[in-house]
Amino acid sequence: MLFKLLFLAVLGASLSVAASATPSATLSDINPPLSARVADYHPIPQAEARGLANAKRLALGLPLKPPTRRSERVSRAPQPSGTPGKLTNVARGYIESKDQDGKTLGFVGKDQNAFGEYTLKMDGDESDRLLVTIDLMGAASGPTDIKTLNGPDADLPFFGGMKGFASDSSDILADSWNHFFIGGTIQTPSNSLPSNGSNTFTKNFNMDKQIESAIWKYDVSTNAIAPQWINADSSSPATYIGILQGILVCTGDKDTFANYYGAVDWVSRSPLKPPTTPRGPASKLRTQPSRSGASSPTKAPSAKPPLSSSTAQETTSVPLSIKEAIALRRAEAKKAQSKVNTNDFISLEDASPVPVPKKEEEDILGRWPVRETIERARSTGTLNLATRSLPCIPSALFEIHLGITPDPLKSVPDEPKLPPSDTSDVPRRKGRGDNPAWFEAQDLHILKIWNNEIVEIQHEISLFGSLKTLDLHQNKLTSLPTSIADLTALTSLDLSHNALTSLPDNIFALPALTLLNLSHNALTTLPMNAPFASGSNNARRKQAVGGSFFTPSVTRAPSPLPCLLILNASDNKIPANAIDLQLPKTLTKVDFSNNPLGINEPRCQSLLQALGALPKLKELRLESAEIGDDAFPPTLFSSPPFPSVQILDVGETKVTKASLEVALKDMKQELSYDLTPDDPPAGIARVMVGKKIVKEAWELELERREKIRRAKHADFDDDWQVPDKPKPATSTRSVTESTTRQAVAAPAAPKPRNEVVKEAWEIEAEQGLLTEGGKRRARAAAAAATATGSKPQAEIGLGSPSESSDRSPKSSSSGPSLANPQYYSQNTQTLTLPPSSPPTKMAAHTRTFSLASPSKSSFSSLRADDIMVPTPTLPLSVIVKQSFAQSLKILVLVNRRLDKSFALPNTDGQDSFLPYLEELNLEGCGLADLVQVTRPATGGVSTPPRSSEKILPLISKLFPSLRSLDLSHNALTNASLTTDNLSGLILSAPGKHGLKHLRLRGNGISELDGFVGISEGFKGNRQVPEWKLDELDIRDNEIGKLPPELGLLPMDVFLVDGNL
Repeated sequence: MLFKLLFLAVLGASLSVAASATPSATLSDINPPLSARVADYHPIPQAEARGLANAKRLALGLPLKPPTRRSERVSRAPQPSGTPGKLTNVARGYIESKDQDGKTLGFVGKDQNAFGEYTLKMDGDESDRLLVTIDLMGAASGPTDIKTLNGPDADLPFFGGMKGFASDSSDILADSWNHFFIGGTIQTPSNSLPSNGSNTFTKNFNMDKQIESAIWKYDVSTNAIAPQWINADSSSPATYIGILQGILVCTGDKDTFANYYGAVDWVSRSPLKPPTTPRGPASKLRTQPSRSGASSPTKAPSAKPPLSSSTAQETTSVPLSIKEAIALRRAEAKKAQSKVNTNDFISLEDASPVPVPKKEEEDILGRWPVRETIERARSTGTLNLATRSLPCIPSALFEIHLGITPDPLKSVPDEPKLPPSDTSDVPRRKGRGDNPAWFEAQDLHILKIWNNEIVEIQHEISLFGSLKTLDLHQNKLTSLPTSIADLTALTSLDLSHNALTSLPDNIFALPALTLLNLSHNALTTLPMNAPFASGSNNARRKQAVGGSFFTPSVTRAPSPLPCLLILNASDNKIPANAIDLQLPKTLTKVDFSNNPLGINEPRCQSLLQALGALPKLKELRLESAEIGDDAFPPTLFSSPPFPSVQILDVGETKVTKASLEVALKDMKQELSYDLTPDDPPAGIARVMVGKKIVKEAWELELERREKIRRAKHADFDDDWQVPDKPKPATSTRSVTESTTRQAVAAPAAPKPRNEVVKEAWEIEAEQGLLTEGGKRRARAAAAAATATGSKPQAEIGLGSPSESSDRSPKSSSSGPSLANPQYYSQNTQTLTLPPSSPPTKMAAHTRTFSLASPSKSSFSSLRADDIMVPTPTLPLSVIVKQSFAQSLKILVLVNRRLDKSFALPNTDGQDSFLPYLEELNLEGCGLADLVQVTRPATGGVSTPPRSSEKILPLISKLFPSLRSLDLSHNALTNASLTTDNLSGLILSAPGKHGLKHLRLRGNGISELDGFVGISEGFKGNRQVPEWKLDELDIRDNEIGKLPPELGLLPMDVFLVDGNL
């Protein structure tokens, strides 16, 4: 908010009222309920705390009072009129807000609301206003604090920002309603990140909130004060501030915030640069000289009208130290210099014809200047000069650390000079400004200089003998000096993303190197054995070239890179015949991806044999390399290859899976061709071949279970005809007379009969089941046959009578038996009742899978036995009488639409049944918001009583252990999805497990207000342990807009396709 400090007068900021949408939220939506407030919170006002003695202040947890200074200042002679006088560095006043028309909207009140937030007072005298002080010097150099003098809590005297209760995070962003309020806080450093700290909201409600106090910026040219919030990633977002229901609130997106919370009076401001529009007199911040005759450096005294006695400025005469005065003057001069013409001379330095070296520009990331960074590396041994746009390694590095001046480079004949360190300024950061003493200096161990414009490296780099890590990736290097191989202490060397075409030979003789990254270059060879090709070369001990007489000898490795663990040479131009086969035995990861290794190149086989013999190799990547099946012949390996390999990547190449299976048949590990982002378990080698299709772990598990299920439930009965195998041709000359007689005497084998599979309506027509009366007569006949012990009529049109009789259910005096294997599966504890009409939809998505085997009755013809199954959609009164009722886990009732009702048993005080039922499938049953419920008739009544009940509460009450519910392709509407109904169904409770999967596809749902009500419990990053839902399927409904509150619901799968 552009605030102006009134020095007991009008010092306000410009406000512009922005019209927003009709209010859609109340104060309780952005703050917790008052019932959660801490009852024993009694803050001590600052006015009262100032009168307490130190003993009482310590007892109350308050800091001690500052000591009283007894010495008096010695008055000095007034300065000449041409010299500016010293400015008062602390000012006091009230905070007033004005709109752009100059109309006063109010003052910030000294009292807070019940949530510990400052509000705007529309009326009242000065005793009701908040009196604050601001450090003008601190505000001129960056964000600073505003301190309150008569606030409600002496422990929290700073006018700071507190993260909003309903905000998702402490970051204020575009397209987000995240916000923060202004309240009392403790002090936080300038430009610090949001962090938990004491504040008035936390004291009121005992909830931790992230705060920032140093959020007020001061513009010298306009004397305007504005807030600037810092996000958790150190970014400085645009911060808009307004007045919502009298509360001061800040956000990063005005439209999103207003659309959600209603009308807001926004404040016009520009947080990053001075305003382009002129401001009125009320928006200027004035300071009074501390001694007579001194003029203000920011505005001439004649430019402002005199203040009346009632609005006189209150000032404090705290003297400035010399360093503080210098810092203040420099900040003011820098601001003033940016406002004048280039022809105007600001100082004698500007008037001098001799160019004066300028300071290095301030780094936008807040980093030290290059020279200062190099100097500080003497104390730490670590130097990071990444992303500095450097044309070469700065010569200052050699001068400061080694005391030498390197030879000039051909690529950089005129190296830019680094400006000297400025030691006259006040230190901007913590730490020592002087260089360390000789006994405190450390050798350089880590040098990171990546992402620059470096083309060439000085050969003096070899003099950093203690260097262990050298990172030069993402530069423009075309070659390396041979002396770089003298860095024998190197353990990590990154040269990736450059333009190298070759490497110094001795680089492969580094004795301690463990990581070598050469990817994304233009290398054509990898001469690992080059330093050891001849006995006269310098692979052994030798004296370094280019040094002085006292240069120590360099010890090289006796074999190629004996400690190397990771070698990355991907994305180069290296053929297989240019790679030396003497590879380090210590390698664990090798990457030759995207290299032209060669098709039909015999050297590829030799290279693979050398790699297969590495005992510690765990990853071998050849992705997108030019390699084919000729590199993997069946006789490639004479012994088990790749003893430790976990990942073998030949994806996007011409290598096929068949050739790999033959070539790697002797591997000790089990080969897996499934590609997942997880690491393979022990004993498994993941082989990636062909086009890469990454699958999640749940997809692989689903495929595995599907294979097991198909193998287990393979059906080779009458419905599947095995084709006759062709008989081999037999010569008529080989047929003897005896065999001919045997063939004539043997009876002909009966040919298997191909049965005619008929549609359900054809069978119903043949059995007279097209009408309701016919179906009732058929059920009566089946019941009578069961009572007399006779067999029911066989199916018509499918199978023989004997086959049908074998499938008939056993008779029972208590009703039909559902334990028949055609209905109940003992292995999966699944009961699948036959549909009463053909299915209308195929199975839904299989993102989450069920243990229930697919129901054959859903796709096969109607059986005569099915007539005995009760017609209600949910015949619970019959199911509870079965022997498996107490262990049933899955109940499938798909397309049972003949009688859309639930048949329940006599309760006798019992409301829940099937205690272990976890999955209920009611897809395609035509159920509405209210379902008909029937119970057995009592008292001699022949017709069972019927009632209508809400379907979701009824299901939740009947099956407390339910984890998965499928109500797809029914007739449910918004009336079922109320907050109470969904809470009772989804959320866990004592005696209830809570729903994990809810499928509502293909219904008549148009709004999701019930889920919005549940999402209220998740606001403010709160956890709801009762929430168990992982999957919600609302596809193919009539939903026009998804409420943004649904993003608060923690779900793994949310399917919304096919809506409006």
